[in-house]
Amino acid sequence: MESEALGLNRYEDVQLLDHSRVVLRRAGGIDYIHASHVHGGPFPMICTQGPLDRTIGHFWTMVAENNCAVIVQLCQYVEDGRRKCADYFPQGRSTKFGNVTVEKMSQTQESPSNPHVKRTLFNVALRGDKPIEVAHFRFDGWPDHDVPDNPASFRQFRLSILRQAIEKKCTVLIHCSAGVGRTGTYAAIEIAIRNLIQNDHLIQMSTVYRAVRNQRERAIQTDLQYLFLHRAVIDAAVVAGKLEQATVEPFLAEYEKVVKRKRREAAEQYEKHKAEHDAKKN
Repeated sequence: MESEALGLNRYEDVQLLDHSRVVLRRAGGIDYIHASHVHGGPFPMICTQGPLDRTIGHFWTMVAENNCAVIVQLCQYVEDGRRKCADYFPQGRSTKFGNVTVEKMSQTQESPSNPHVKRTLFNVALRGDKPIEVAHFRFDGWPDHDVPDNPASFRQFRLSILRQAIEKKCTVLIHCSAGVGRTGTYAAIEIAIRNLIQNDHLIQMSTVYRAVRNQRERAIQTDLQYLFLHRAVIDAAVVAGKLEQATVEPFLAEYEKVVKRKRREAAEQYEKHKAEHDAKKN
């Protein structure tokens, strides 16, 4: 089973914790998918990798079995020339993936107030079961190993997900490419904000970080993503009236400086590696 499971992983070095893994029940004899249950947020969450072509059926089976009536996609299908996720939408109006039938109920629509957000509705049905309506949200404003370009746009996106999840009383399925960096950061943000609202104070982000990593190995991959966790939670605290805007301005100013510096360093490192690669070719 171990070698078979490795063939279903997008990245060999991103392992799965056995105690929190999602177990498939009706996926044609295999129970494995690279996905983890993550608890502690305002709704049940599953964090998973972007589907491979050979795991699209497993992905939709997981959606149906776990009542994932909201899907959050934090990556694009191709980023910087690299394929990050299979296009798992049905071809045409309806497609059968193994035991599950996925029917597109609406065309993908761009949010009029948030150009980073694309929304699509599906009906998803396991053979013999009643279909569930699934709202799929894709956020295009979050580069890999980086942070969202527009925090306000991300906040609007997050609140849309929250409203849908509360209304549907469902599990929210979150994925990027590996399902640990952007995905883990998103899960951590939800956990931290829930704690803020319930307990009326900010929890230590290191505590949230460990809580998510104990459920999804390697969640939150970069220092920038860890910093954005703070940024998003502070933003929510200001909106909720828990913190004064003037109090957080020094942090926000420093945040912008650090993001710019890190991006500049990453660009310089990329150009250096590219030059070394080109030199070897010549």
